[in-house]
Amino acid sequence: MRKETEDIVRKNLERKVSPKKDKHTRQWGNPVYVAQRATGCCCRKCLYEWHNIPTNRRMTENEIRYVVDLLMEWMKRDMKYL
Repeated sequence: MRKETEDIVRKNLERKVSPKKDKHTRQWGNPVYVAQRATGCCCRKCLYEWHNIPTNRRMTENEIRYVVDLLMEWMKRDMKYL
């Protein structure tokens, strides 16, 4: 599950914001998407507003690890209620 979470973060969030392409993550269909929406990790704009991760550059490895750890912890704690 951690590998899938990291793959999703890298694919959808790692790049800097593109004004025409910054979209929110889908809300359902995958536990990672639910966790992203619940923790403010659904798009780069929310990552900046909630976690102060700048939008004008690629995410660092530490920032990616932080987001993945946060998502994994949320899923561990809260997915049992879904």
